[in-house]
Amino acid sequence: MSIVETLNSFKTLSENKSMQLDLLKDKKIVLYAATLLDNDDTEVLNLCLDILENFAENEETHAILLSTFGIYESVESLSIHMRDKDKNIFQRAVGIAEKLRNSTTNSHKKLKHTKRQHVFFLHVEGLNGENLLNLEEILVKIKGIVSFLIDIELKRLTVRICQRLEIRELVNKIYSKTNLNCSILVRNNKTGLEERVDLLSTGVDAYCTDPSKSYLAFPEDYSHGGKAIAESARKIVQSGNNVIKSMVNFWNDAFYW
Repeated sequence: MSIVETLNSFKTLSENKSMQLDLLKDKKIVLYAATLLDNDDTEVLNLCLDILENFAENEETHAILLSTFGIYESVESLSIHMRDKDKNIFQRAVGIAEKLRNSTTNSHKKLKHTKRQHVFFLHVEGLNGENLLNLEEILVKIKGIVSFLIDIELKRLTVRICQRLEIRELVNKIYSKTNLNCSILVRNNKTGLEERVDLLSTGVDAYCTDPSKSYLAFPEDYSHGGKAIAESARKIVQSGNNVIKSMVNFWNDAFYW
């Protein structure tokens, strides 16, 4: 069976909303689609996005999709790669990423006590081409980071961290090493809009007790042991999604702390 035929079969399965949670138990379909997002064939890319869009339309799948390492990373890196190349694919990838990013979030209390990894979205004030490499080098050295993606145009840092690393500690380390201030993105539960909170000036607890605000962050479903791998969106874009593929192939022992 060809790649296109396989994707068409998976697409048909993913269209059945009642089956989606069962299909996500082994994650074969979504990981297959995610690892092919570096393909040069537009038909393949659109079929992969069809599959991911089908799952993303169901809010019950969002936590699983975002907590599964490689899915959000692949979609966001595709959007960065296609921003100036293919408007349709770019917009579709952005749409999926935004659905996941703006989905139901978790309280600070739950984030603090769960023994899992989390994905956070940060706005990096002052990020540019001159300080990008320095930021990447610092992030690679910080213990507790599983992976990161940097979108220099949006000045956004998407970072997956372990339980041992508090988000405020990470922001402080970035600022002390690079002089770049990272504001955590939160969602205003009343308006549904994203807002920025400066953790250096207000602190985490200043807004966590406010029921109108919530983290744009999701828990990781797994807590395997192993080694961490960090990679920036720029490097993923340069080499395709081979980094994602290798991570998925060695799922159990390649990237977890």
